[in-house]
Amino acid sequence: MCQRCSSDSESINHILFDCPLSRSVWRQSNTIFSGSQAQDNSLEENIEILLSRYDQSTSKELQHLPFRICWQIWKSRNALIFNKEKLSTDEVIDKAKDSVNEWLTAISQDTRVQPSGQLCVEQRESKWIPPPSDFFKINVDGSFHLNNQYIGVGWIIRDDHGVYRLAGCSRLIQAY
Repeated sequence: MCQRCSSDSESINHILFDCPLSRSVWRQSNTIFSGSQAQDNSLEENIEILLSRYDQSTSKELQHLPFRICWQIWKSRNALIFNKEKLSTDEVIDKAKDSVNEWLTAISQDTRVQPSGQLCVEQRESKWIPPPSDFFKINVDGSFHLNNQYIGVGWIIRDDHGVYRLAGCSRLIQAY
């Protein structure tokens, strides 16, 4: 059961695209994807719509915003379930926009294109921050290979002492 709207079904598609909060976020986000397009679509169809419209955006911010909206909708659902924190439509959109701006700032400072056409990101010193005691932390990363259109994703789960518990990765083909 959906914790937001009490719908009988809480599928990923419902959470990201069909729940009333999600539809409101999509309508007010000024992206090329509006929530009304998602009704009666499967999750796969909705993601395909987002991917097919990626290159149609006029700015880098609008290219990345739909994907960050999905992430913030998911995080707002988790905040409600685990912390009883209810985020408004505007808060979800603002967090998504902040995330896009943070990402674009980070890549503009550290990314350059090599003569081969590959992107090169300079390494920064970083420190892993453990989760609270008796919790696990999942770190994720992704990559995109411009020439062959492959997307790579990976994740690792560690406990509060930094001990490896589980990890995985995958390569997705035909990225848009």
